[in-house]
Amino acid sequence: MAQLLKQFIRGASFLLILILSTNSIFGQKSKKKSTTTTKAKTTTTTTTKTTTTVEKKPLETKVSAEEQAKQDISLAKKLVLAIKSDTLKAHNVSGVIIKRYISNEDGKWGADVLEITGDAKLELSSISRIISIYVGESFEYSQEDADTLKDFILAYNTKNRNNQDYLIKNYSTNVVLGVKKEKIGLPSVATIETLNGQSQILLPTEKNLLKKYALDIASIELLDQTKSDLVLQKNGDEQRAKIDTLLTKKMTSENEELNNRLMTANPAEIKGITDRLALLKRREEMKKANFTSEKEYAAFLESKNKKETPKVAESKSTVTSTSVNSALPAGPEVPKDKFTTYISGGNHAGINAREFLFVPGSGILAIGYDASKAEQKDLQLFMTSTGDYELKRSSEGVKLSPDSPMVYFDGKVYVIEMLKKDAFLTQFNTELEFELRSEVNISPKSIIQVVGEEIIVTTVDKKGNSDDVKVFKVKDLSFIR
Repeated sequence: MAQLLKQFIRGASFLLILILSTNSIFGQKSKKKSTTTTKAKTTTTTTTKTTTTVEKKPLETKVSAEEQAKQDISLAKKLVLAIKSDTLKAHNVSGVIIKRYISNEDGKWGADVLEITGDAKLELSSISRIISIYVGESFEYSQEDADTLKDFILAYNTKNRNNQDYLIKNYSTNVVLGVKKEKIGLPSVATIETLNGQSQILLPTEKNLLKKYALDIASIELLDQTKSDLVLQKNGDEQRAKIDTLLTKKMTSENEELNNRLMTANPAEIKGITDRLALLKRREEMKKANFTSEKEYAAFLESKNKKETPKVAESKSTVTSTSVNSALPAGPEVPKDKFTTYISGGNHAGINAREFLFVPGSGILAIGYDASKAEQKDLQLFMTSTGDYELKRSSEGVKLSPDSPMVYFDGKVYVIEMLKKDAFLTQFNTELEFELRSEVNISPKSIIQVVGEEIIVTTVDKKGNSDDVKVFKVKDLSFIR
């Protein structure tokens, strides 16, 4: 019994030792695992810090000149596409805003305005490149000519920095209202800080039916405003020669194209073509007289005409055309300063015409006043021959509104007639014989447009804003709406 008890105690002791040994081993393994985990966490933390540092490096790398040029060209082309998609809205491309303002005011420029916002962060070299690409693609100029115009646009905007008074005198109202005085033009010291967020660059525009969007850069205005500054520049003579070459080349090609179009033009197109030809002719005369300002040239002609007594030749016939925006008293007793064309022929004393156009098969159609009747202020229609401007007929016995337009379409002439105090849309044929009169009266100050089978008559207020619109049938002048 005692022997059995001793054996039991020995077995229990061995078992206890074994259990204690096993726990010690497990404890060592657990410690090692914990240490390993800690090391893994430390390694992960170190790796994260390295990745963050690597991500910051590209932001500190400056864009190469070549890459910047690519970005500028891309931005300019996006601006072109944006304004093409919708000419009525302002478009923001990478911090550069483009907005188009079309002028409908006589003697006032329109403008495409490029605003460099604070988000753009562009240097002057980039802005210069953007303007050049934009001008070339928007207004159909070669890159060489676009670069020339760009130089003048930059000088023009630097000269007229913050010059709101200049804008009021020379730009349409929508342009004046669309820019902020403190941002007009470019600062004389052009840095990223002074340019971005503080510049609205004006590209002066004028209407030109030969261009894709009937708009063109007013290059003559750029030259007029910067010519005095060119004298002070080292390369001023070279710059002046470039713009002179551009203007001469442009005038020659336009004259050729307009005369070609005139040969095949339909009646609705003729007036626009003849108006543009008259404008180019006047600009040729300006150049010969060493004038670059259309307003100064008009004033010069007015002063010259006041000193000279107008004479009506007995055997010679002439048409003297000047700007539709100038004030040239070409014949005696011009009632209004907008009557700027004097037509004289052998069988009449002369016509002070506000506008005229060539009607195939009929002659020269004009609206204006009989120069021989100083006491008579009634507006009339006149038709003369094309070669010697002999008077063939006139619209007598019908009183026209003093502000009546003259619209020719498909063998018919449309004007605004006055009956007592009411005005009506009236139709004549090319023999200037009265044919039709609308039953519904209209405003004596209206614009007449023929679109398809309809005649659209739009009332215009003193500020040139559209108000009431009435529509008539071409067929019989019956009122539609």
